Amino acid sequence: MELATAPKRAIAVVKQEHPSLRVSLQIETSDVLMERLHQGKLDMVVGRLFEQHDKSAIRYEVLAEEPVSAIARPGHPLGSVPRLGLRDLVSAGWIVPPAGSVLRHRFELMFQQEGLAAPSNLIETTALLFVTKMLEQSDLLGVVATDVARYYAEHGMVALLPIQLPCKMDAFGLITRTDRLLSPAAKVMLRALKNTALIVYGSELEPALGSVERAERTHEPMDEPISK
Repeated sequence: MELATAPKRAIAVVKQEHPSLRVSLQIETSDVLMERLHQGKLDMVVGRLFEQHDKSAIRYEVLAEEPVSAIARPGHPLGSVPRLGLRDLVSAGWIVPPAGSVLRHRFELMFQQEGLAAPSNLIETTALLFVTKMLEQSDLLGVVATDVARYYAEHGMVALLPIQLPCKMDAFGLITRTDRLLSPAAKVMLRALKNTALIVYGSELEPALGSVERAERTHEPMDEPISK
């Protein structure tokens, strides 16, 4: 997933308060991160839980749903189209996530639900640096999480197109193990994530219901709850 606002702020807070604490950040898909969490290579994950993930010994606390936005270079002709609609975007060239990803599926589905053929002029990548560079040099469009889009727009690298896309990503959350104790350093980061999430998303983290909650009841928690 893209790096959300809460993790970025949490890392900044931790490094300000604990300059000597070593923080290792990995940005990958939720599938890769979940595998590394189960292997003990990560202390915690900010990501999504899907049906195929092994949810045994997992605590999942929802952070927020994630809307997506269409982006382009500043000054793109579509940025000034009144009442911009999906029909105006079909013939454009797009930079999109690879086939098989959740966002790619929902990107294509939103056009089909409007009775339109999904765009066919596509470049597939998840590399944000490539996306921003390509947009800067062309009239291509991109589709990314709104949180990410706003960040790059604030720095003048992209512009958000004036359309509310009728699709969004699944909710993401904070994922930890219930069968392993966190180190003191990891607890510092966990506390910072939860406190920052309260500020960014406006509510305390709530455990997700269903199989993850049932799994929690069969394992001893790895630490006392900290009040994302």
